Amino acid sequence: MFDRSIIGASILRLRTERKMSQSELAEKLGVTHQAVSQWERGETVPDVTLLPEIAAVFDTDVNELFGMAAKNGAESKAAGEEKRSSSWISRFCDDVLTQFGMEKTKSGNMQRQAAKESEKHGIHIFEIDDDYYSDKDIGSIRLTGDLKVEANVNGNIECDGDVKVGGKVGGYIEAGGDIKVSGNVDGYVECDGNASVAGTIGGYAEVDGNASIAGSIKGYLECDGNISVAGNIGAYAEVGGNASIAGNVDKYIECDGNLSIAGNIGDYAETGGNASIAGNVSGDITVDGNLDICGNVGGNIVVDGDAKLGCQSDPHIKVSGDVTVDGDLVLWGHINGDVTVGGDFELHGTVGGKIKCGGEIIYEEGK
Repeated sequence: MFDRSIIGASILRLRTERKMSQSELAEKLGVTHQAVSQWERGETVPDVTLLPEIAAVFDTDVNELFGMAAKNGAESKAAGEEKRSSSWISRFCDDVLTQFGMEKTKSGNMQRQAAKESEKHGIHIFEIDDDYYSDKDIGSIRLTGDLKVEANVNGNIECDGDVKVGGKVGGYIEAGGDIKVSGNVDGYVECDGNASVAGTIGGYAEVDGNASIAGSIKGYLECDGNISVAGNIGAYAEVGGNASIAGNVDKYIECDGNLSIAGNIGDYAETGGNASIAGNVSGDITVDGNLDICGNVGGNIVVDGDAKLGCQSDPHIKVSGDVTVDGDLVLWGHINGDVTVGGDFELHGTVGGKIKCGGEIIYEEGK
């Protein structure tokens, strides 16, 4: 079977040799820079129709993209486009047919066979200036209307309208409307509307509306609305509304609304509303509302409202920096730095720095 990483490695080498950025190559080919990045990492392969264009950009022939020596000068031209094309098309189609368990015809016309079988196995690319519906697996698809597939999409989706898939998506999704997928999405998600995915997203997610993800997001998340994520977020999260996360955020989180997270945050956390954090935060915490955290904090804490640091059932929270709370503060654990409280301070632990309190200090020895 053909190794898809060969094409990716060839594109990476040819691009860097010509000191061309991924964005510059993407612009020449009419694709996204994320698509180029996925090719070079071997996660996906370019559409078969793009291969001659890629070769032309690099002033080579398609054979070189497949790891074969490019023909030079008159020899290459004399070979003709048909001869050069037969080599890479045959290898590409042979790989496609092998992956779907199909045998070559005796005539060896794999290109015709792959095209014929693709309707059943979903390995080709549709380009449709309308809506599209299918109750069978399909391959990559580009369309200007809405897409509804009751089965799987074994490739990428580029859709100006809404996307609804009853199974999984084997590549990325770019949609001008809403997205609803009943399985995993192996690639990234870009959505101008709301996004609902019943599984995991293998790349990043950019959503203009609300996002509901039943699994994890392997990359970053940028969402203008509310989010609900049942798993982890593999990078940062920037949320315009409220955020509910059942797992960890590997980097920082910025949330304009309320934040509720059951896991850890790998960097800082900023929220425009209230924050409830069950795990640890490696960096600073800035909260415009109230804060309730049970885990440790590696930086400073600034809260405009009330704050509860630590849990009575396990009073061992550690805050490495300073704590500033405009309202009341309850502490179950230890603060290394200074504490400034605008209201009352209920202390069930210790403070390593100075205490400045506008209200009453209620001290009880932590158990």
